Amino acid sequence: MRGFSKNVLPIHLHSRPLLLLSAAAHLAVYTLPWLVNVPGARALRVLGLLERTAVAVIAGRRTPADLLEGLLGPATPLLALPVYLRAARRRVVWKGREYPQGEAKDERGPALSIRRASASGPKLKE
Repeated sequence: MRGFSKNVLPIHLHSRPLLLLSAAAHLAVYTLPWLVNVPGARALRVLGLLERTAVAVIAGRRTPADLLEGLLGPATPLLALPVYLRAARRRVVWKGREYPQGEAKDERGPALSIRRASASGPKLKE
């Protein structure tokens, strides 16, 4: 969980509001339809289960256990909450070292271009 949570904030462009919005959206789409009868709940339930199974098939994961992972779809956002909470912290501990968690350290400011970040990774000052 520590390794994943240290990377979640950078994935969200170092934006805690975007991180919160992402967590809320996942809860609303994958979990809420199972708890509350919202408009379109049946479709959201079915699509949420099928999406994870389809991703497994496309990724070449076709064992029965891999395909049954789709049933975890509604619980996944709840299981991810500790990761989101850890990612929102100001400091992160990784392999015995403590690092600041927050603003991107780039001379051009905190907003890194998505293209650059995905193509070669952000170049951060030490």
